[in-house]
Amino acid sequence: MMITLTRARRMVTALAAAALLAGCAGTATSTDPAGPLPSTPVTGSAESPSADRSPVTPAGVVDPLAEFEARLRDATAREGALVRALATASTGSAADLRLVVGQMRSWVGGERAWLTAHPAATCYALAATRFDVALGAMMASADTFAAMASGWPGPSGRSDDPGGTAAAQALQNVARALNDAAILAKVARPDCR
Repeated sequence: MMITLTRARRMVTALAAAALLAGCAGTATSTDPAGPLPSTPVTGSAESPSADRSPVTPAGVVDPLAEFEARLRDATAREGALVRALATASTGSAADLRLVVGQMRSWVGGERAWLTAHPAATCYALAATRFDVALGAMMASADTFAAMASGWPGPSGRSDDPGGTAAAQALQNVARALNDAAILAKVARPDCR
């Protein structure tokens, strides 16, 4: 099913607002200013930018909080890339949108696997919790975009309600939660020494 022009315009407007918020919330930027093409995987896999750059102390010991903060910066950059990919896909076909939804879900799965493999110390557990909240919001957004790609008429049941508002709100929640996690991690530094 092709996304109608009206639905595409609404989605692009909502996504542009979410992208602006995501850009303001994150400190990291994508290495590709144009963002990934819809066919470019954006995942939280072991090949992510920080996977081989674990912060290590001079004594060779990994600092868990510094490692978490590096992962969070990379996740923020990848989240921004996903938002840009969504903006591009929203003007294309339902298949384009489904492809990015798959990338969103893959990203969430990879980040949750990393969080499970790297349990947070008590001193920065709140930051890790906010990171997980961001992942939940991304999954909610992915679910809404998947429903839109399937021709779902929106939460109100009206055919003129594409669900873009709910999806964009979830994306804004992702950006806020990632920003909150970064702030909480920074505040935790003195307690984690």
